[in-house]
This record gives sequence, structure tokens and C-alpha cells, in this order.
Amino acid sequence: MAVQQWTILKLVGPAAADAAARCERWWRARRSNDLTCFTSTDWRPSAQRAVAAYLAKLEAHRWEMPVAYYSRHVDLWSSGGQTRFHLPDAQARIWHDAGELWWYRLPDRGRLVRRNKPAAAAAQFPETQWLAGRLVEAARAYDKLWREATLIVNRQAVDISADDEQLTERAAAFPTWLGRAPAVPPLAKAGPR
Repeated sequence: MAVQQWTILKLVGPAAADAAARCERWWRARRSNDLTCFTSTDWRPSAQRAVAAYLAKLEAHRWEMPVAYYSRHVDLWSSGGQTRFHLPDAQARIWHDAGELWWYRLPDRGRLVRRNKPAAAAAQFPETQWLAGRLVEAARAYDKLWREATLIVNRQAVDISADDEQLTERAAAFPTWLGRAPAVPPLAKAGPR
């Protein structure tokens, strides 16, 4: 299990076709044909930098069209296999300097929404609900205006997951990166009313 940052974008118009073409080009640049194992050395450093630079451009302009949807959230407790569950028909993935990039072409006759809607409503784990919910939102964003689109999903594993006791302990201490501890008493724990 890993602490992960999920970034989800939906591109529409000519940028959607361009995104899919770029991803397919980067996929073809993979130096291994082994589909059972992916490593960061499967792509040349120049290709990895190109993917990361492309994502950085999209994120820098995330409030502008043709970015029809943008979401980023942190998940403290999921496995890397989540992506394959949520995007079973995704074309491929590319390992790069800032994570693991997946892309998904729309329209798909509602497959992505049907796959993720039940998990968004009633998954066992909230992290599964969050990711499924964001994917449903992305698929539906402006779908009446642009049927054809490309979803870009970037998963960046940041650290190993902590257990509940470690999370509680870390949250109870004032972090040094915030500067000086406040003089106010900490918030009381919520209890029964």
C-alpha cells in the first residue's frame, strides 16, 4: 500500500486527439515488450521528461479549455493495482519522472461510468469511493458538448502507507514544517452528543 497522489484531467477538442497520439507515441517508445512487468527503465529518460513536461503544461493551464476537468487528491492507503480496476479498458500506462500515466478515450458507451458508479456510491474503502467518484465526474464533465475526449490519469506513489496508529500519532503532533506551534489549545476530539 502506498500514499498516492492522483491527478485526473479531461481534454476535449483537438487537444483530446493530440493527447491520445502523444500517449500512444510514448507507449511505442517503450524498450520492453513484457506486459507483466513495468519498470522506470522501460522508457528513455528523454521520454520520461517529455511526459512529465506535458503533464506540467496541462496542470499549469488546468483552468483553461481544452481542459474540461481537473482533479487532484491524495490517497493515504491504496494499492497500485487500483488503476487497472477503475480503468479496465485503459490503453496503457507510461512510467515517467512524475509517476505513472494512464489514458482513456471517450466516448466508451458509458463503460467507465458503469464500472465506477457503484464504487463511488458504496465502496468498502473511502479511497476507492474518491477515485471512482472523480473518474465518473471526469467522464461526465461537458460530455453533452464534447463526446470525444481523452482522460489523463496520473498516479504518483509518494511513500508507503502508515497504519492507523501511525497516522493518529502523526496528526496529533504539530508539524515542524508549519513553523512555530500555536499557543491555542488543540481541538478536542469529537465524541458522542
